[in-house]
Amino acid sequence: MALATYGALLWTGFDILGIPQEASIKDQVKKLSKDALRHAQKLRSTSLVLAGLTFCTAASGGLVAGNDAGRAYNTWPTMGDEWIPSEIMDLVPWQRNLTENTATVQFNHRILGTTTAFTALYLVGAGLSRNRGMLLTPQARNGLYAVGIAA
Repeated sequence: MALATYGALLWTGFDILGIPQEASIKDQVKKLSKDALRHAQKLRSTSLVLAGLTFCTAASGGLVAGNDAGRAYNTWPTMGDEWIPSEIMDLVPWQRNLTENTATVQFNHRILGTTTAFTALYLVGAGLSRNRGMLLTPQARNGLYAVGIAA
């Protein structure tokens, strides 16, 4: 359900941002300088990393919900009284911990969520920095604003 909601939000967001059609994109690319194209490529690769992290975080959230891990460790940033729970690798074989151990599932989800948030903030900071922000199209700038608000 979370992934369907995320997909619907992306779809709606792209409609609102008014992503230009293919012919329009080619015309805009011809007008951009080499520096602007390098900046756009860096933002694109970071955006793909952010999308992957968001997907992994949402999938990890499903494991947290399935294990009721949110009820077992409902304090933040510590998990109970520890930063890293002592029972994080209790199950044998070790691979079972990734999906069945409440402590490991919750810890992985927290790490993924924090990494996703910091990656989003990095993307916004790198994209809208003083020197680089002027190189963006209005659609890209609005997209970065949206990412910054969501982060």
